[in-house]
Amino acid sequence: MDEVGVRKQPSLLFHRTNEPVYSLFRSSFGISHFSSSRKRNRAHPFPRSHRSAPTLYLKKDRSRGVDPSGIEPTVEAWNQRINLLIDQHRFNDALEVYYLMKEDFVVQPNEETHKLISPCINFTAKGNSSSINQSLKRKNMKAVDLKNDKSRGLDDIDIVEPFNEKISGLIDQNRYNDAIELFDKMQENLSLTPSEDTYEIFICLFVMARDKEKFMKFYKSMESANVKLTSDTLHSDIIEGIAMEPVDVELLLHEWQNGISSGLKLSKRGYVFLVSVISQRRDLISEHMPKIAEEVFENNFVDSNLYSRMITANAKTGYWERSRDIFQRMNEKGIAPDIDVCNAVLQAYSVVGRWQGCMELFEEMLINGVNPNHTSFIHLLYGLNRANQWEKAVTVLKQSSSYGVKPSSVCYNIAMQVCARAKQGDIVVELMKEMLAQDFELYPSHFAKTIRACDSANMPDVTEKLYQLRDERKQQKRMNKRETDNEKENKNENDDGIHRTHGIG
Repeated sequence: MDEVGVRKQPSLLFHRTNEPVYSLFRSSFGISHFSSSRKRNRAHPFPRSHRSAPTLYLKKDRSRGVDPSGIEPTVEAWNQRINLLIDQHRFNDALEVYYLMKEDFVVQPNEETHKLISPCINFTAKGNSSSINQSLKRKNMKAVDLKNDKSRGLDDIDIVEPFNEKISGLIDQNRYNDAIELFDKMQENLSLTPSEDTYEIFICLFVMARDKEKFMKFYKSMESANVKLTSDTLHSDIIEGIAMEPVDVELLLHEWQNGISSGLKLSKRGYVFLVSVISQRRDLISEHMPKIAEEVFENNFVDSNLYSRMITANAKTGYWERSRDIFQRMNEKGIAPDIDVCNAVLQAYSVVGRWQGCMELFEEMLINGVNPNHTSFIHLLYGLNRANQWEKAVTVLKQSSSYGVKPSSVCYNIAMQVCARAKQGDIVVELMKEMLAQDFELYPSHFAKTIRACDSANMPDVTEKLYQLRDERKQQKRMNKRETDNEKENKNENDDGIHRTHGIG
């Protein structure tokens, strides 16, 4: 079996093709021009009519034909010739020498030959579609940039050569449009039906490139061809592709349900995208999230990001019991929750005001060595706020620094609001002074909520004191700004005096 990307001699597809066909070919595929193939003053193993096929070369390719008659019949001599041609940027000539080594001469390529020719072509480990797909999967996602297309047109097409390998080789060379052109020829010119592996290569490519338009083109083509899905990887890629913006939620659910009925399993990444789409609609969370959670646990996925997404989705819609159950099942399966998962559960408890659950989970976090962060204290304070536990809220606020977390103005305002509802005016004023002393930014929206809480508790004196503290803070900031501006102006005047003294400027 030939390695991927090896330049072959022109096939019968272009045999005795005339100029009108060339023009049709150019207009169909957007190719600006073709360069005539090289004339060779030597005996050639293929008919001249085949060698007259149009070929589009790399712009930097300086090939001018090779004459193998002067090369000694040793693999070292042939390797030396390939190395020389590559150094001269004669890439197609180097590929032709390699091809002649394999097909026309006794000398066979060795490991050194493959190493030399690898910059021009792609070699697959096993030469089958599964290794191709795995190789494509290992590509860095940022490396797939369709704008960096290096297509130069299809030189030759050999109908015997495995097309999936050829397509994968073109993609590895960043020749994306050439790969698409070859796919079209499989259907139109050669009457070949693309297999599931063929679609998997392209769908994986466009998912990694985040190109929704091209992805949908191949997805619809696969649907119209009635290709039966048997690959879990392709099923997961399709889910991820449909989840790209703009999202077709109904199509996503349809594909997911079809995968379940066909016995296919989503990958961990596929579930992340499925959950991210479903979590945007309350009705979908209510209907589908329990089934998704069950599938995730059946597959024994260990991914805190996936679990925290499921817990957060249930928490936002008030299904705190589901969030608690997911957290408990994680513990039963020995999946250690990280800070993101714990914060998601804290949010689930705080939304419904279950402050006892918040405090118990907080203590459990400390026992298991999960250090709380700023988000943890916000969710904890919100839970105490909704349950009107002002004493515990003040205690948590004061103790946050001991855990290495500096409370923000958001934390202070939450504590001030719950104290205001409990008519603890002195504590509200004390917290306000403490917050301003730490030079926190006084956000108008948070301050307004605190004022409304004081008004609802009928504490006009506290409201007046808060306004007074706010105005003093504003006046102090204006004075500080004025002093800073004066210092800059005095410095500039001093610098000008020094320059005049020394005759500068």
